[in-house]
Amino acid sequence: MLPEVELYLARLSALRNDTLKTMEGASAGVLNWKPTARETNSMFVLATHLLGSERHWIHRVVGGLTIARDRDAEFRARGKDAENFRGEYAALAQASAEILARLSEAELSAPRVTPNYGTVSARWAIVHLIEHYAEHAGQMSLTRQVWEAGQQSKSKKHALSVAEGRKAKSRKSPVKRARGKK
Repeated sequence: MLPEVELYLARLSALRNDTLKTMEGASAGVLNWKPTARETNSMFVLATHLLGSERHWIHRVVGGLTIARDRDAEFRARGKDAENFRGEYAALAQASAEILARLSEAELSAPRVTPNYGTVSARWAIVHLIEHYAEHAGQMSLTRQVWEAGQQSKSKKHALSVAEGRKAKSRKSPVKRARGKK
């Protein structure tokens, strides 16, 4: 295997691990939560999209394989947990490594035709995928951080509300006066 390909595989592996780690222990509510109602994606959507992107760039563009992909469906994906992703990412990593391990220096530079980017080299396609992974892994991490910050904020507001309620209750405690005395 070419040393350059080893570097690509190491970077892809690290990004896949980051993706999985970000989703670790997240409930369905967290996985499917979007920071805003429009123009943002949930962690589950992004993880699903990354699987489709890797299949597209490595398997189809670089490897020349025919793949079935419904990109629009990737952005509608919802799920209950992240456990299935472990197996899917592992299988995908293995298949991608097999494709990339076979590449020669000449094949890395050889042109590949893409539906949206015209003609690119295999090297360009691999680097583009790594950039794409890094972008979405970062978005996933920020999404998780924003969700967690929102939960902490809700907890603090609740704690303050409870504390204020206790203070108000203690101020309103009636003082009993003896009848007839002023």
